[in-house]
Amino acid sequence: MPDSRPHDPALVPTHTTAATSSIAHWVTRHHGIPVQQCHLIRRGLNDNYALRSADGIRYVARLYSIRPRGGFNVQFEISLLAHLEAKGVGVAAPVPTANGRAHIQLQFPEGPRALVLFRHAEGVVPDTLEELELTGRTLAHIHESARDYAGPPSRYTLDGHHLAGRTLGYLAAYPEIGAELLETYRLLVHRLFEELAAAEGGLTRVVCHGDTHGFNNHVYTDAAVPGRPCSSTSTMPARASWPTT
Repeated sequence: MPDSRPHDPALVPTHTTAATSSIAHWVTRHHGIPVQQCHLIRRGLNDNYALRSADGIRYVARLYSIRPRGGFNVQFEISLLAHLEAKGVGVAAPVPTANGRAHIQLQFPEGPRALVLFRHAEGVVPDTLEELELTGRTLAHIHESARDYAGPPSRYTLDGHHLAGRTLGYLAAYPEIGAELLETYRLLVHRLFEELAAAEGGLTRVVCHGDTHGFNNHVYTDAAVPGRPCSSTSTMPARASWPTT
């Protein structure tokens, strides 16, 4: 029987892991999808849950976590995915709620969090050279198809400051890093900034995947479209500068 006593007032929750029964309840209630199975597949920057409906359709529910970087980037991510799907890009498309909302806002002990439902991307994690080539084609398709995206802008830009400058700030605040090692990191980051500044004239700002490693991408071969690649539930979190060649 659950303990109903109040928690210690000194406890400050920073990340609550929702039970699978809660996720199933929210999806059923807000999306009108009767959930038959639900299990946690990844906990971390975001919590991801695999679901299967009563009619056998597979989904992935993403519960966005509160992070030091700032607010959720939900509106940009789901709008961009919808745009890419309309362009024929293989992405895990978001599923709106029964009343047409893009996401659900839920109150957790640590603060409000967003829940988004995506269609499950079939396929396997790319491993062979052929599968990695298919992944590369999809990434290029994302770059090209997002050029005319005109929806909500991203809250964040994957530039040198976001990826290296802010990281250096986190390292400086970490008490276990000594002054000598921190200075080494600082010199590396400053050198990186100088190289980026020198190369900036040859870079083009595009939408990129942002986290395209291993299990964040799936590939499959469609009988109707041989070799058609499909990405997984990882979304494109921000805009970034990349060479066009």
